[in-house]
Amino acid sequence: MSYTMDKNLEEGLNLLAEGKKIDTALKLINKSARKGKTKGKSFFEVGRIVREGIPGMEGNPEDARKYYDSAMSHFAKLDVNALDCLDYREMGDYYNYALGTEEADKAKAVDYYKKAVELGDEVAKERLEQVEKELSSGSATTAPSLAAPSTTPAATPTVKEAATKTVVVEEKEETYPVVEHEPIPEEKKTIAVAPSPVADVQPEPTVVTEVKEAAPVAAPAPAVEEKPVEEKPAVEEAPKVEKAKEVVPEGKTYASDSAKVQHVIEGDQILIRAIRLIDSPVSTEKEVADGVELLKTAVEEGSMRAAVLLAYLYEGKSSFVSPNFELAKQNYEVAIGRGSSVAEYRLGLLYLSEDTYFYNEALGHEHIVKAARAGYAPALNYIGDAYRSKVTNPKNLEIAYRYYSLAGERGYGLAYHNMAEIDASRQEIALSREHEKYAILNGYDPDTCKQDPLTSSLHL
Repeated sequence: MSYTMDKNLEEGLNLLAEGKKIDTALKLINKSARKGKTKGKSFFEVGRIVREGIPGMEGNPEDARKYYDSAMSHFAKLDVNALDCLDYREMGDYYNYALGTEEADKAKAVDYYKKAVELGDEVAKERLEQVEKELSSGSATTAPSLAAPSTTPAATPTVKEAATKTVVVEEKEETYPVVEHEPIPEEKKTIAVAPSPVADVQPEPTVVTEVKEAAPVAAPAPAVEEKPVEEKPAVEEAPKVEKAKEVVPEGKTYASDSAKVQHVIEGDQILIRAIRLIDSPVSTEKEVADGVELLKTAVEEGSMRAAVLLAYLYEGKSSFVSPNFELAKQNYEVAIGRGSSVAEYRLGLLYLSEDTYFYNEALGHEHIVKAARAGYAPALNYIGDAYRSKVTNPKNLEIAYRYYSLAGERGYGLAYHNMAEIDASRQEIALSREHEKYAILNGYDPDTCKQDPLTSSLHL
């Protein structure tokens, strides 16, 4: 049995099966549904999650129907020769259990299951036998829990094993030509994960001590006759010292004796002017464009920060700069040459993006490791995530915890949150709450489950 599966979908299903980092898993599955190469399987998995639910979210078969319909729409777009055993099995499930808006059709289910069996699918073989038995006996069964397809032939993990999270899928309208149903989005799916409830901390009760009545004050002692004090000879008065005039420094712009340092300062001053034009809510389109040109000038003048910002905009992070991954890469390399660990980390992520033509996993990891060695907190947190995802070796979780600790010490709240999750899995509840508190103090937002970008951008 063999079938193809988008990389993001495969990683997401593995994480769900392990019951860890559920928020990351759901984001990967949604990303696969948006722009993956096996969208039919991806939409089928979204439908299964919504239908069956996960801890913290009750299943909703009615809401799930539109996702199953969308999966069938994508299956219909594929060439017959491109369909694999899992595609046929899922189409058989669609008609066998009436997962979508169409009524159950056992005959169609049998046809699809047979094609899956011909390609070596053992699960489809079992379901085919069950359907044929139902057709011969006239009985019917309700739809069972459909296990997620395994990335290895032997395992069939289910979402029911996942940790407590809540999934929210936001939709945009898009029409699919095959199945008539409420349009399923291809664009902008967002998964928000609700934070785990933390017990309220009750304030210490105020203790009021009893105030005893004061004892009566004794009568004053009789006055003692004072003896006359002999006059001491007068001491010569010290000469008066006039107060010196206050020296007020003259206001002037900072200037360095080093021409190189002064050049960088001037570049950063241009950067500040550029940011004011770009970020101002009252700036016109022309003023924003002028701000981008000033940003380019600041890069030419030697500003490291300007190079990072310009590269970030070229990644497609704004509506006023056209995406250009090559220019983003070039500007990150300029910033790296000027000593930026932020650029080192961002370039690593760019190499790991499948949207770029220069995708290179080895180079991406190399740059991220360099940024981590320089002490850049998001890079340290990234390496912690990498170790935490490889749960086959128990030692990896401890290594991940150490990297999270290093990132947290550098003011990265998300790392403290990751530590708190591991603490909770070890039943160390008090320590988990303490780390959650540090997470919020260091820019982690429990409502969005994201890190405040301002606090994570304070490094060079």
